Amino acid sequence: MHLLCSAYGDTKSAAGVTSKLWDFTDRGWVPDVFVYTGTSSPVTPACQGTVAQASAGSDRPSTTLGPYPLVPGRLGDVFEDHSLSAPLTASLPLGTFVHLHCYVRTGITVPAAASIAFEGGNDEWDEIDAPVVGWVPDSWVASSSNGSVAPPC
Repeated sequence: MHLLCSAYGDTKSAAGVTSKLWDFTDRGWVPDVFVYTGTSSPVTPACQGTVAQASAGSDRPSTTLGPYPLVPGRLGDVFEDHSLSAPLTASLPLGTFVHLHCYVRTGITVPAAASIAFEGGNDEWDEIDAPVVGWVPDSWVASSSNGSVAPPC
């Protein structure tokens, strides 16, 4: 099995180790806890693109910045500001990897997308800087967390 890139997502556990790191291989996706690399840190570049069509980027993945897959709550919309009524910057395909920059709290809860509803809604918005610049509700980012993993803005 050849490791191509890594990203963060759902939490998995095995042999007393828990991690959100996933490895994209020549055979598909596998939780990093099932791959012996000699370390719990990423050993490959961060993935870019989408979960369905991942490729290697240039930086290493980070637990606070990602990449994390975006699970659309409303067609994968990315906004110019941290509000559902703000103008759109882009609409991204399902499973697009986003790179987090920071987060803010707005006081208005945005429900989680149905596919990650176990993470719950929250009032946090993540500013992203890749693949486009803009804002997404944190509850639409599959970070296996009920709050932003990014640092505050």
